[in-house]
Amino acid sequence: TQKTALLFGGEKRGIPAETQAQADALVSIPIVGLSESFNLSVSAALCLYELTRRVPPNSGLGPEEKSELKLEWLRKSVRHSEKIEAKLAGC
Repeated sequence: TQKTALLFGGEKRGIPAETQAQADALVSIPIVGLSESFNLSVSAALCLYELTRRVPPNSGLGPEEKSELKLEWLRKSVRHSEKIEAKLAGC
């Protein structure tokens, strides 16, 4: 129900102490096996998986809101989305 920001630090330097002091929580990902560390994309994927796993299904967004969020994301992610939308509107 709250907005959440995830910050990922580098393997050697981590996150600056000033930033850590302002955080609500600090998390480390345990590593099992032969790996020494996870790269940033793997760390982000693990954290996002865990967060989405904890969100109950149908937790507040209706079908229209979900569609609008997807459309907003697509507009920001697809080059020249305004041209695509204009073509589709003419169909």
